Amino acid sequence: MPLGTAHFTGADLAVFTPEIWQPRINDFFKAKIAMRNFVLDLSDAVADGGDLIHIPNMTEMATNAKVNGSQVILQSPTETEVQLTVATWEEVSFLIEDRERAQVLRSYTLQERYAMNAGYAVAKSLDNDLTGLYTGLSQFVGDFVSDITDAKVREALEKLDVANVPAEDRVFVFYPTQYWNLLGIDRFVAVTVGTGGGAIGPNGPIQSGVLGMLYGVPVISTTQIVVTAGTQAHNLLLQKEAFALAVQSEIRMQTSYIHEYLGELTTVDALWGVVENRDAAAVEIRTIV
Repeated sequence: MPLGTAHFTGADLAVFTPEIWQPRINDFFKAKIAMRNFVLDLSDAVADGGDLIHIPNMTEMATNAKVNGSQVILQSPTETEVQLTVATWEEVSFLIEDRERAQVLRSYTLQERYAMNAGYAVAKSLDNDLTGLYTGLSQFVGDFVSDITDAKVREALEKLDVANVPAEDRVFVFYPTQYWNLLGIDRFVAVTVGTGGGAIGPNGPIQSGVLGMLYGVPVISTTQIVVTAGTQAHNLLLQKEAFALAVQSEIRMQTSYIHEYLGELTTVDALWGVVENRDAAAVEIRTIV
């Protein structure tokens, strides 16, 4: 005979059903921060104080034909300078009071995790300042409605060569979508490519998943590249002296117990300045995202 419909439900047994808190935390994904390694670092100049660095520019001199019995022609170019101001001071702070510290699961080690994320936030802001220097560049290739092409890569390199910019210490910095678009150009990935290509043989990017060089220049992929209007990527080709950086106070973490709040305050901060140093040494590569 039928037993009826008075079955136990989840609500009936709710008091017996445990809720499990996983000790693992899903921290946010972090952007690749790398610009500082590829610019002129003048931090030592302000290590003992100061807030303004003067970087003199020297003009290239020209020869004159010497006429027998005549005086030499004196040259006295009016020189200019680049000024790097150290004025950006940024911080990230948080305070955890004693009650919350006592009640939060110990395995989460929240103090350490939040401190690491605070340090990342400051480093990211510094990186943003460097990629944002594209606004002062006079040289660019490409447009905001097209992907990167081999022709635009070569055009950007040509601009540096024409300006006699050293071949050493150059780097491409691409937004990830354009980085992967490069992998679709056979010239850079096919194992049959000749000497003009960027990657040859069994260790090329098709096999390794890594795009290392374009015409001998290292390539970085990062979302730190500035994107405007939602779709306009301001990728970069730069030589080390294109941008200059001075960090007077490196990223530091300080903690102190605040009795008034019965909690521990943590602050991460840094003091720096950035400037476009040599306009001819960088090219903005405009693409769609």
